Amino acid sequence: MAPPAPITALQGVSVTFGGRPLFDGIDLSIGRGDRACLVGRNGSGKSTLMKVLAGMIHPDGGTVFVQPGARIAYLPQEPDFTGCATVHDYVVQGLPADEQDEAHRVDAVLDRLQVDGNLDPRTLSGGESRRTALARTLVGNPDVMLLDEPTNHLDLPTIEWLEEELLAFRGGLLLISHDRAFLNRLAKRTLWLDRGTVRATDRGFAEFETWQAEVFEAEDAAAHKLDRKIESEMKWLPRGHLLQAHPQHGPCPQPAGPACRPRLTDQGLTACEARHLHSLARRPAGDRRRPPSPRASTRPRAARPSSGTSLPAFCAATGWG
Repeated sequence: MAPPAPITALQGVSVTFGGRPLFDGIDLSIGRGDRACLVGRNGSGKSTLMKVLAGMIHPDGGTVFVQPGARIAYLPQEPDFTGCATVHDYVVQGLPADEQDEAHRVDAVLDRLQVDGNLDPRTLSGGESRRTALARTLVGNPDVMLLDEPTNHLDLPTIEWLEEELLAFRGGLLLISHDRAFLNRLAKRTLWLDRGTVRATDRGFAEFETWQAEVFEAEDAAAHKLDRKIESEMKWLPRGHLLQAHPQHGPCPQPAGPACRPRLTDQGLTACEARHLHSLARRPAGDRRRPPSPRASTRPRAARPSSGTSLPAFCAATGWG
């Protein structure tokens, strides 16, 4: 089944805080009928990513698409009642600009959530504050709802009411929640924010842990395979071979040492290892000759530059240039 056309989407989005990338190259979309949950460890950037979709944070790179005329409603974890004398004043801000005179819609949604519109929002309890914020999110009949921890401070009857409302909602829905039962019932798709990237599956949240284990198992298998390849290629290479000149690539830029030892990093092989494996790959098929011994090499022993010798002159004299 083809995915629904996106109402809002991110393409190649990156966000950086304090010089450190929070996430990079993010691609995701929410379409009509989507019910997706966004999961990840605390501090991974879930709320920030949702704010980018809501237009509250501008990304450092990439593009944010919103279908022309589409209404995006965002429920924050902590509502800001600044400048609102009553609950009604706060909720009416959820109506589009050209529908501000339809106050009866505000009264109707507040009545369904059992909140008095005349209350001062500064005096609300945690549950009343959450229901007020939900009223503002629902009142504008949005095309997409972005809900960050919607069940916080809610009692069980209100959570059950909210679940029924969201199951009947025909627009796009993206949820962040620590309420596993809530996500199990609602989420049909899972977006996993992991190590700065988003992985997606059409499985619901109920299957997340199974999917997560499969991803980790595949990563471990790929890492083990690469480790074994490095080991097999480097096992017969004497450390001294790392000092030999390579016709295709020139000399190794530094003596054998910790930087030239085989290691697996997030970026793959070290520069020296990659160059050696590439040179091996370019040998004729069946060529299994061992590299020349460093003792038989005609390359002069590396020298220290004398006082006053420039670095270019030293490199030219020793062949390290």
